[in-house]
Amino acid sequence: MSKLASLIVILGGSLLFVQAASAQGDPGYSSGPQPVYAAPGGATVGPRSAGGGIRDNGPHARPMTASALLSTPWRYGFGIGVTGAFEIPIVHDGFIPSINNSFSIEPFLTIAWNNYGLGSAGCGLVGCDDNPHAWEYTPGVAGLWSFYFSPRLRAYAAVRAGVTVLAVRHDAGFERFDKTTPYFFGELAPGIVWNVTDNIALRADIGWWSGLKGGVSFLL
Repeated sequence: MSKLASLIVILGGSLLFVQAASAQGDPGYSSGPQPVYAAPGGATVGPRSAGGGIRDNGPHARPMTASALLSTPWRYGFGIGVTGAFEIPIVHDGFIPSINNSFSIEPFLTIAWNNYGLGSAGCGLVGCDDNPHAWEYTPGVAGLWSFYFSPRLRAYAAVRAGVTVLAVRHDAGFERFDKTTPYFFGELAPGIVWNVTDNIALRADIGWWSGLKGGVSFLL
């Protein structure tokens, strides 16, 4: 009787083992949900991200970016301005193959107001009835070399060039002075971009003529 019971147990175990092995070999068999891998900071590695960090030298597809920035220009006097810019990636994986970098061009337009020399330029010895001021209109283009330190953070070096049309106005005594003059514009500017979400980023940089800039960027 005990031998019969042992035989039943052995046969039952063998059948269970064969059934499990067959299920493992079945293409429709799944042992459970597969893990989802994400880059540090919660951003999924993909064409809209910066990749895994500065050492990620795999292929990337950088998005185009539209930016709206406030600035504090100081070339002709201290003032305040607004800039609209549109970044277009040109070399998605940059010029250094071993690190995570890219190169892009960025057409821009800046409109700014300034106090034209702290309220003294152009007044001469006769004095001014009101403080002189000027409007600046600067269309141009920039080259941005970017370095991606995480899926959220990149730093860049920008070279900007364009033409500033300076419209100056002041009243010197009884004489009104209005003059519009174009000037070449060029500067270097380091900056940073922090991706708040996959579509929105905060951006800031500083240039030797355009001053401090800061605002928001939209990844398209």
